[in-house]
Amino acid sequence: MRKLATLILSPLSITPLFAGYGISIPDRGNYDFIVVKDGEKLPLDENVWMKRWNGITAEQLDNGIYKVTEGSESILISYPGTSREAIEDALRFEYGISTAIIPDSNGLEAGTLAEAGIRLLLTIEPMPQIQERLMEEENIDVQRIQRGSLIDIENGFPIKDSSNRKELIFFCPDCGHEFTIVI
Repeated sequence: MRKLATLILSPLSITPLFAGYGISIPDRGNYDFIVVKDGEKLPLDENVWMKRWNGITAEQLDNGIYKVTEGSESILISYPGTSREAIEDALRFEYGISTAIIPDSNGLEAGTLAEAGIRLLLTIEPMPQIQERLMEEENIDVQRIQRGSLIDIENGFPIKDSSNRKELIFFCPDCGHEFTIVI
């Protein structure tokens, strides 16, 4: 009986850890990244400096650079056209960011991203193979995303949706190894 109760209650105790939210990637007609949670939207625009909203904290680190935090997990979002130097400067002073959404990540230093704790880089534009190799050597996974897509985030990482099941992607903070948990 105790084992049955444990089996039933275990998933319920984990559920609050996976609250999640979505990030809408701008397409050609829409210029703002939008955070979506509980049926509400928060555009990341010049009106957001530091805002607590639906259990999420959104803050502007620099012009066109935002950090979105839920619990202890944060992601960095950079608008297209933001300079490489501004992104790297913002990362030098921020910790606990595991994922970065940088539409044009050409020229970013892999070492700077790794030092900031980035393990997953989502980008729209392709990057040179040598830069991709340097990212790989720093245990940073680079994934291409599409304009206009909606990326679901749980625990600071995007989830892959396979019809009716959800997969969470985690990275070991020590070795950088990727592992997936299916919910």
